[in-house]
Amino acid sequence: MRTKIYALRENGFVRYVGKTTHSLENRLGAHLQDARKGVKSYKCNWIRSLFRKGLAPTITTLEEVEGNGSKAEQEWIAYFKGYGIKLTNGTAGGDGGDTFILKSDLEKQEFRKRMAVITKGRVVSLETRKQTSTTLMGHKPHHTPEGNLKISRALTGRKKPPRSAKHCLHLSIAKQGSTWKQETYRKVHQAWMNKRSYKVTYCEECGKPIRQLVQSGKRFCNTSCSATWRMKQPKVRNRMFWSKEKTIERFNPRRDEQGAIIQLQASA
Repeated sequence: MRTKIYALRENGFVRYVGKTTHSLENRLGAHLQDARKGVKSYKCNWIRSLFRKGLAPTITTLEEVEGNGSKAEQEWIAYFKGYGIKLTNGTAGGDGGDTFILKSDLEKQEFRKRMAVITKGRVVSLETRKQTSTTLMGHKPHHTPEGNLKISRALTGRKKPPRSAKHCLHLSIAKQGSTWKQETYRKVHQAWMNKRSYKVTYCEECGKPIRQLVQSGKRFCNTSCSATWRMKQPKVRNRMFWSKEKTIERFNPRRDEQGAIIQLQASA
Protein backbone atom coordinates (compact mmCIF):
# COMPACT_ATOMS: atom_id res chain seq x y z
CA MET A 1 0.00 0.00 0.00
CA ARG A 2 1.32 3.39 -1.04
CA THR A 3 0.64 6.41 1.18
CA LYS A 4 0.95 10.06 0.16
CA ILE A 5 2.31 12.63 2.60
CA TYR A 6 0.72 15.97 1.70
CA ALA A 7 0.74 19.57 2.87
CA LEU A 8 -2.01 22.20 2.99
CA ARG A 9 -0.65 25.60 2.05
CA GLU A 10 -1.71 29.24 2.36
CA ASN A 11 -0.04 31.55 -0.15
CA GLY A 12 2.74 28.98 -0.53
CA PHE A 13 3.35 28.55 3.23
CA VAL A 14 2.80 25.11 4.75
CA ARG A 15 0.12 25.13 7.47
CA TYR A 16 -0.85 21.45 7.79
CA VAL A 17 0.79 18.06 7.12
CA GLY A 18 -1.22 14.88 6.66
CA LYS A 19 -1.29 11.50 4.95
CA THR A 20 -3.75 9.68 2.68
CA THR A 21 -4.08 6.60 0.50
CA HIS A 22 -6.66 8.29 -1.75
CA SER A 23 -6.42 11.11 -4.27
CA LEU A 24 -5.39 14.56 -3.07
CA GLU A 25 -8.61 16.06 -4.45
CA ASN A 26 -10.75 13.80 -2.24
CA ARG A 27 -8.61 14.50 0.82
CA LEU A 28 -8.79 18.26 0.29
CA GLY A 29 -12.55 18.01 -0.19
CA ALA A 30 -12.86 16.18 3.15
CA HIS A 31 -10.93 18.96 4.94
CA LEU A 32 -13.16 21.64 3.39
CA GLN A 33 -16.28 19.69 4.27
CA ASP A 34 -15.23 19.41 7.92
CA ALA A 35 -14.67 23.17 8.03
CA ARG A 36 -18.09 23.93 6.50
CA LYS A 37 -19.78 21.58 8.98
CA GLY A 38 -18.41 23.60 11.86
CA VAL A 39 -15.92 21.06 13.25
CA LYS A 40 -13.99 22.66 16.11
CA SER A 41 -10.24 22.28 15.57
CA TYR A 42 -7.23 24.48 14.91
CA LYS A 43 -7.09 23.30 11.30
CA CYS A 44 -10.80 23.93 10.61
CA ASN A 45 -10.65 27.35 12.23
CA TRP A 46 -7.78 28.25 9.93
CA ILE A 47 -9.69 27.03 6.84
CA ARG A 48 -12.78 29.01 7.87
CA SER A 49 -10.63 32.12 8.23
CA LEU A 50 -9.60 31.61 4.59
CA PHE A 51 -13.25 31.24 3.59
CA ARG A 52 -14.02 34.62 5.11
CA LYS A 53 -11.28 36.14 2.96
CA GLY A 54 -12.62 34.44 -0.14
CA LEU A 55 -9.67 32.04 -0.28
CA ALA A 56 -9.12 28.30 0.07
CA PRO A 57 -6.06 26.16 0.94
CA THR A 58 -4.06 24.35 -1.70
CA ILE A 59 -2.71 20.82 -1.41
CA THR A 60 0.63 19.43 -2.62
CA THR A 61 2.43 16.10 -2.32
CA LEU A 62 5.52 16.05 -0.14
CA GLU A 63 6.45 12.39 -0.41
CA GLU A 64 5.00 9.00 -1.33
CA VAL A 65 6.05 6.08 0.89
CA GLU A 66 5.28 2.40 1.30
CA GLY A 67 3.01 1.38 4.20
CA ASN A 68 0.71 3.53 6.32
CA GLY A 69 3.10 6.51 6.34
CA SER A 70 2.83 7.27 10.07
CA LYS A 71 6.59 7.57 10.58
CA ALA A 72 7.06 9.73 7.48
CA GLU A 73 4.25 12.05 8.61
CA GLN A 74 5.89 12.52 12.01
CA GLU A 75 9.24 13.28 10.37
CA TRP A 76 7.73 15.94 8.07
CA ILE A 77 5.86 17.61 10.95
CA ALA A 78 9.03 17.71 13.03
CA TYR A 79 10.97 19.03 10.01
CA PHE A 80 8.67 22.05 9.48
CA LYS A 81 8.34 22.80 13.20
CA GLY A 82 12.13 22.72 13.43
CA TYR A 83 12.21 25.74 11.11
CA GLY A 84 9.69 27.60 13.27
CA ILE A 85 6.71 27.09 10.96
CA LYS A 86 3.40 27.28 12.86
CA LEU A 87 1.45 24.21 11.75
CA THR A 88 -2.22 23.62 12.51
CA ASN A 89 -1.68 19.94 13.33
CA GLY A 90 -3.10 19.06 16.73
CA THR A 91 -0.61 16.24 17.36
CA ALA A 92 2.89 15.20 16.40
CA GLY A 93 1.43 13.02 13.61
CA GLY A 94 1.16 9.31 13.02
CA ASP A 95 -2.15 8.94 14.86
CA GLY A 96 -4.47 10.40 12.21
CA GLY A 97 -5.72 8.98 8.98
CA ASP A 98 -8.38 9.24 6.35
CA THR A 99 -11.86 10.31 7.39
CA PHE A 100 -14.90 8.04 7.28
CA ILE A 101 -16.16 9.55 4.03
CA LEU A 102 -13.06 8.34 2.17
CA LYS A 103 -13.23 4.73 3.35
CA SER A 104 -14.40 1.94 1.08
CA ASP A 105 -17.81 0.31 1.53
CA LEU A 106 -16.26 -2.73 3.20
CA GLU A 107 -14.28 -0.57 5.63
CA LYS A 108 -17.41 1.42 6.46
CA GLN A 109 -19.38 -1.76 7.22
CA GLU A 110 -16.63 -3.08 9.49
CA PHE A 111 -16.44 0.29 11.27
CA ARG A 112 -20.21 0.35 11.84
CA LYS A 113 -20.11 -3.20 13.26
CA ARG A 114 -17.33 -2.27 15.71
CA MET A 115 -19.18 0.86 16.81
CA ALA A 116 -22.42 -1.12 17.24
CA VAL A 117 -20.67 -3.57 19.59
CA ILE A 118 -19.05 -0.75 21.57
CA THR A 119 -22.19 1.39 21.97
CA LYS A 120 -24.67 -1.46 22.54
CA GLY A 121 -26.51 -0.98 25.82
CA ARG A 122 -24.97 2.42 26.46
CA VAL A 123 -27.40 4.92 28.05
CA VAL A 124 -26.79 8.65 27.75
CA SER A 125 -27.21 10.40 31.11
CA LEU A 126 -29.74 13.19 31.60
CA GLU A 127 -26.95 15.67 32.31
CA THR A 128 -25.28 14.85 28.98
CA ARG A 129 -28.58 15.29 27.17
CA LYS A 130 -29.14 18.69 28.72
CA GLN A 131 -25.60 19.75 27.81
CA THR A 132 -26.09 18.60 24.20
CA SER A 133 -29.43 20.40 24.02
CA THR A 134 -27.89 23.62 25.31
CA THR A 135 -25.04 23.37 22.80
CA LEU A 136 -27.34 22.82 19.81
CA MET A 137 -29.93 25.39 20.87
CA GLY A 138 -29.99 28.21 18.38
CA HIS A 139 -27.67 26.34 16.02
CA LYS A 140 -28.07 27.67 12.50
CA PRO A 141 -27.57 25.54 9.37
CA HIS A 142 -24.17 25.95 7.80
CA HIS A 143 -25.57 26.25 4.27
CA THR A 144 -26.04 29.74 2.86
CA PRO A 145 -29.18 30.61 0.83
CA GLU A 146 -27.07 30.41 -2.34
CA GLY A 147 -25.83 26.97 -1.28
CA ASN A 148 -29.36 25.78 -0.60
CA LEU A 149 -30.41 26.99 -4.06
CA LYS A 150 -27.55 25.08 -5.70
CA ILE A 151 -28.46 21.90 -3.81
CA SER A 152 -32.12 22.30 -4.80
CA ARG A 153 -31.23 22.68 -8.48
CA ALA A 154 -28.89 19.69 -8.35
CA LEU A 155 -31.55 17.45 -6.80
CA THR A 156 -34.43 18.62 -9.01
CA GLY A 157 -35.53 15.85 -11.35
CA ARG A 158 -33.31 13.22 -9.75
CA LYS A 159 -35.13 9.92 -9.36
CA LYS A 160 -35.11 8.30 -5.96
CA PRO A 161 -33.78 4.73 -5.75
CA PRO A 162 -36.48 2.02 -5.63
CA ARG A 163 -37.59 1.02 -2.16
CA SER A 164 -36.76 -2.49 -1.03
CA ALA A 165 -39.43 -4.92 0.17
CA LYS A 166 -38.11 -4.58 3.73
CA HIS A 167 -38.39 -0.80 3.56
CA CYS A 168 -41.97 -0.99 2.28
CA LEU A 169 -42.86 -3.39 5.09
CA HIS A 170 -41.45 -1.02 7.70
CA LEU A 171 -43.45 1.89 6.22
CA SER A 172 -46.62 -0.19 6.22
CA ILE A 173 -46.18 -1.17 9.88
CA ALA A 174 -45.42 2.43 10.86
CA LYS A 175 -48.58 3.76 9.19
CA GLN A 176 -50.95 1.14 10.58
CA GLY A 177 -53.64 2.69 12.76
CA SER A 178 -52.79 6.26 11.74
CA THR A 179 -55.74 8.39 10.55
CA TRP A 180 -56.07 11.91 9.22
CA LYS A 181 -57.86 14.62 11.12
CA GLN A 182 -61.03 16.13 9.64
CA GLU A 183 -59.17 19.38 9.00
CA THR A 184 -56.50 17.50 7.04
CA TYR A 185 -59.14 15.83 4.87
CA ARG A 186 -60.66 19.24 4.15
CA LYS A 187 -57.31 20.76 3.15
CA VAL A 188 -56.43 17.83 0.88
CA HIS A 189 -59.86 17.96 -0.78
CA GLN A 190 -59.60 21.72 -1.32
CA ALA A 191 -56.12 21.39 -2.81
CA TRP A 192 -57.33 18.63 -5.14
CA MET A 193 -60.35 20.68 -6.26
CA ASN A 194 -58.21 23.72 -6.99
CA LYS A 195 -55.99 21.69 -9.34
CA ARG A 196 -58.93 20.78 -11.62
CA SER A 197 -60.76 23.09 -14.07
CA TYR A 198 -64.55 23.25 -13.85
CA LYS A 199 -67.34 24.90 -15.81
CA VAL A 200 -71.01 25.65 -15.07
CA THR A 201 -73.76 24.61 -17.50
CA TYR A 202 -77.54 24.43 -17.12
CA CYS A 203 -79.89 21.49 -17.33
CA GLU A 204 -81.83 21.47 -20.64
CA GLU A 205 -84.99 20.30 -18.84
CA CYS A 206 -85.27 22.08 -15.47
CA GLY A 207 -82.65 24.80 -15.91
CA LYS A 208 -80.66 24.00 -12.76
CA PRO A 209 -76.93 24.83 -12.85
CA ILE A 210 -74.56 21.89 -13.30
CA ARG A 211 -70.92 22.12 -12.12
CA GLN A 212 -68.76 19.74 -14.13
CA LEU A 213 -65.27 19.31 -15.54
CA VAL A 214 -64.36 21.32 -18.62
CA GLN A 215 -63.94 18.19 -20.73
CA SER A 216 -67.34 16.77 -19.66
CA GLY A 217 -70.51 17.11 -21.75
CA LYS A 218 -73.28 16.59 -19.19
CA ARG A 219 -76.63 18.03 -20.37
CA PHE A 220 -79.02 17.06 -17.55
CA CYS A 221 -78.79 17.28 -13.77
CA ASN A 222 -80.18 13.74 -13.24
CA THR A 223 -81.67 10.78 -15.10
CA SER A 224 -85.24 11.92 -14.41
CA CYS A 225 -84.73 15.16 -16.33
CA SER A 226 -83.08 13.23 -19.13
CA ALA A 227 -86.06 10.83 -19.45
CA THR A 228 -88.60 13.67 -19.31
CA TRP A 229 -86.81 15.58 -22.03
CA ARG A 230 -86.69 12.52 -24.30
CA MET A 231 -90.43 11.87 -23.87
CA LYS A 232 -91.24 15.40 -25.03
CA GLN A 233 -89.29 15.05 -28.25
CA PRO A 234 -91.26 14.09 -31.41
CA LYS A 235 -90.80 10.54 -32.57
CA VAL A 236 -88.79 10.31 -35.77
CA ARG A 237 -89.74 7.43 -38.06
CA ASN A 238 -87.45 5.77 -40.51
CA ARG A 239 -87.57 7.78 -43.71
CA MET A 240 -86.86 4.73 -45.86
CA PHE A 241 -89.07 2.06 -44.31
CA TRP A 242 -91.96 2.35 -41.89
CA SER A 243 -94.92 0.05 -41.23
CA LYS A 244 -98.55 1.14 -41.48
CA GLU A 245 -101.42 -1.35 -41.38
CA LYS A 246 -98.93 -4.15 -42.00
CA THR A 247 -97.89 -2.69 -45.37
CA ILE A 248 -94.53 -1.27 -46.37
CA GLU A 249 -94.38 1.89 -48.40
CA ARG A 250 -91.30 2.61 -50.42
CA PHE A 251 -90.34 6.15 -51.35
CA ASN A 252 -89.27 6.71 -54.93
CA PRO A 253 -87.39 9.97 -55.34
CA ARG A 254 -88.42 12.37 -58.12
CA ARG A 255 -85.49 14.02 -59.85
CA ASP A 256 -85.12 16.92 -62.25
CA GLU A 257 -83.17 17.00 -65.51
CA GLN A 258 -79.89 17.47 -63.68
CA GLY A 259 -80.60 14.45 -61.42
CA ALA A 260 -81.27 16.38 -58.20
CA ILE A 261 -84.02 15.16 -55.84
CA ILE A 262 -86.92 17.62 -55.79
CA GLN A 263 -89.59 15.61 -53.93
CA LEU A 264 -90.28 12.28 -52.24
CA GLN A 265 -93.32 10.49 -53.64
CA ALA A 266 -94.75 7.45 -51.89
CA SER A 267 -95.96 4.53 -53.95
CA ALA A 268 -97.83 1.54 -52.60
